[in-house]
Amino acid sequence: TAWNKLYRKETLEGIQFPKGKIHEDEFVAHCVLDRCCSVSCVSKALYRYVQRENSITKQTFSVRRLDGIEAFCARAEYACKKKNRRIAVNSLIKAGNLLVEGYRRLGTRKEERCVLKEKSFFYCKVYLRLFFYRLGMKNRVKGTLIFMHPCIYITLSDWFRKGK
Repeated sequence: TAWNKLYRKETLEGIQFPKGKIHEDEFVAHCVLDRCCSVSCVSKALYRYVQRENSITKQTFSVRRLDGIEAFCARAEYACKKKNRRIAVNSLIKAGNLLVEGYRRLGTRKEERCVLKEKSFFYCKVYLRLFFYRLGMKNRVKGTLIFMHPCIYITLSDWFRKGK
């Protein structure tokens, strides 16, 4: 997240948060951190975070949350170019999980189905690029099922969960 960090001004030069998207910090955090020479953590609570009832984090799952799929896919591609396998794989997993969550909770309206299809395209494009990038067997099987269609993954995962 962007709200709990302090940055040098020059670290953020040329980096812009995307307009009209939520998960906007997910789109740029990897670029910002890649520019940092050092990172320090402070364990003392120096910031009071106020959670409001009408904030994005308190809202029910909406089609806007699917912006995160694009952000995580972009991060996965960026990490792949930087040869950071762990971040690439973790970002792809987050994108896949968010896509599955979208199919679980949305899809009743035409607008939602269109957005799900568009975001599925983002996921599939990045998944194909990373397929041979040492994903591990479990992630490769899960990713392939989501790639084929998230509903196949949902059906199988629910079936296995009930069987155990």
